[in-house]
Amino acid sequence: TPLSALAQAMIDAAHVPMSLTRDPGLERALDPPQVVGDPTRLRELTGWTPSIDVADSVRDLLAECRAAVGASVTA
Repeated sequence: TPLSALAQAMIDAAHVPMSLTRDPGLERALDPPQVVGDPTRLRELTGWTPSIDVADSVRDLLAECRAAVGASVTA
């Protein structure tokens, strides 16, 4: 899953308008334009396959963060 897709899922699940912008100052000339991983070997060795959709995971993560922030505000 591309990081941009995860970021977009977070934006989509947000309760406030958000946008994503690139900071060219954080980019390095030596960074490759794209890095891709292949989970085939991990799956072969462990038998693990994802059972939860990435978008669901992002929504769950945001719900946990909202709950934690809400708990700290009321404490």
